[in-house]
Amino acid sequence: MTPEQKILIEQLLEMGDVTYIKSDSSRNELIVKAISEMDLEQLEILTENYLSEDKREEFLEDINSKFNKFKENNDTHLIAHSGSCNAYHCNIGASGYTFIGNNSNTYCDIIFENENGVCTDICLCLKFKVDDIFINKVREKELDSCRFTDEELDDLPF
Repeated sequence: MTPEQKILIEQLLEMGDVTYIKSDSSRNELIVKAISEMDLEQLEILTENYLSEDKREEFLEDINSKFNKFKENNDTHLIAHSGSCNAYHCNIGASGYTFIGNNSNTYCDIIFENENGVCTDICLCLKFKVDDIFINKVREKELDSCRFTDEELDDLPF
């Protein structure tokens, strides 16, 4: 950092309510870390001036709800695995992460939508494919265990 940059940062800090993040990580990597730690306060800082206000509010509301569910399941942190959206009608190919609870093994899939190399949205993904083949097989098995047979569907009262 140049001496001029240091002076500018010191001046900004004197103004108050300024957060300076010094890291070699990209903003997306810092967001992944904050999600893994279920740190909503850090996510609020990292997404400020990064996403449009309406998208930011929607994302923070959705992720806070997910954090609460993870915490109800006694998860203390989330394990991130990279992957991408696999839905043809949506954001196919958009990169993201699945976050798996350290105790419950429940998961939440999040993608980063980019335009010209700039992140324009962070959102939940409903058809996510993890790069790790083993994790995909476990997830498919869990989904299969939740599917009803034709006989079970015929027995439903509606």
